[in-house]
Amino acid sequence: MTSETGFFDKYGLLHVQPNVPSENGILFLAEYVLLNHRVFGGLDASEQGMVFTAMNLTEWSKGYFQANIPEKGMHYSHDCMTGLQCLNFYFKGRGDFYAKWNNRWWLHPRDLIFYSFLAKKKIGYLLAPLLFLFAYVSVRRERAITSGKCLWFLRFATLESGSGWHNKIGYLGMKMCEKVMSKFHGEKPWADVFQIYFKNPDHPNRRLANEL
Repeated sequence: MTSETGFFDKYGLLHVQPNVPSENGILFLAEYVLLNHRVFGGLDASEQGMVFTAMNLTEWSKGYFQANIPEKGMHYSHDCMTGLQCLNFYFKGRGDFYAKWNNRWWLHPRDLIFYSFLAKKKIGYLLAPLLFLFAYVSVRRERAITSGKCLWFLRFATLESGSGWHNKIGYLGMKMCEKVMSKFHGEKPWADVFQIYFKNPDHPNRRLANEL
């Protein structure tokens, strides 16, 4: 991370442009971790320490989360929560189930199913195949629409990093997304998706995705 000057802030969050805070720093950090996992097999000890710092600081009180660590604001999107729970699952072996945080309910079926599956709840295992349907609707969209596709990379890459049914769902989900997206994104669909989303050619997520 130290070589990615400006994209990572001092708290370990990853942003879209150097030295410009963005609201989804924990999400982009999670993408970075899973991209590293697929390209290099994981992070070194110092990088893991930075990630743990960001994970610990983003929850400033029980049930309250901050998108940008110096500001304890009330906005913490479902994208941020998805990033945090993917990191929890990747490093700790399971995520936490949340339907409400920062005094707001978040009840999208996709997220409730995904979080419950990461948390290894029985209902999550039963409903996990529905993730394929949600993913298909998202990744079949035209080439210019990429934010949802990046999220599905993160979700399925996180699941595939696990074992048992998590690994199976993740593996099949990744294959399905790649097959469907090849129509608009070519032979290296994830590289194309991250290239479109991250306009800066030096962004670490874009450069890692080029290695997939």
